[in-house]
Amino acid sequence: MFHARTKHVEINYHFVREKVQQKTLDVRFISSKDQLADGLTKPIVSARFAFLRDKLNVISSPLILKGHIKEIQSANHSIDHGKSADEIAS
Repeated sequence: MFHARTKHVEINYHFVREKVQQKTLDVRFISSKDQLADGLTKPIVSARFAFLRDKLNVISSPLILKGHIKEIQSANHSIDHGKSADEIAS
């Protein structure tokens, strides 16, 4: 039975099937352990995420605060260590 909600699946299936028959698309099996998209689409443990991130050649870089934000952070750090706002301003 054909439903309007499944029409897009049927169209995609026929499109892919046609491309495979024309040999313009090569469909290959990919093991679930090598599915790179899992890092972007599923909740995974951090070690698995790092592994998949590395396979995508995406590097992790430390967050570096610049400009005004860094100045505010320094001021807040000084306040936490017992300096008054007047001491920080001078």
